[in-house]
Amino acid sequence: MEDENSNGAQASPPVRPLLDDANLVTKVYIDNNDRLACLDDEEFWTCSDDDIMRLYNLLGELVTSVESKSGNIPKDIAVTQSGGPSPSVC
Repeated sequence: MEDENSNGAQASPPVRPLLDDANLVTKVYIDNNDRLACLDDEEFWTCSDDDIMRLYNLLGELVTSVESKSGNIPKDIAVTQSGGPSPSVC
């Protein structure tokens, strides 16, 4: 059972400790104009100069892509708790 605050909100997951030394897992090259949002330790979302957000794995392979609902070009991108992309078009 998950912890809940007195107001019914769920507690945040525990924070993972930072490593003393960074471990380079892989390099993935993207265009200079791409914006990134990490989904987890194995996949990340990007958005560029079109209305399509793309999910890549660490091998640089396209996993899936999603067109923005508005059809507008995202200025930035974030990841929702469910792992989907959340574009910012402001």
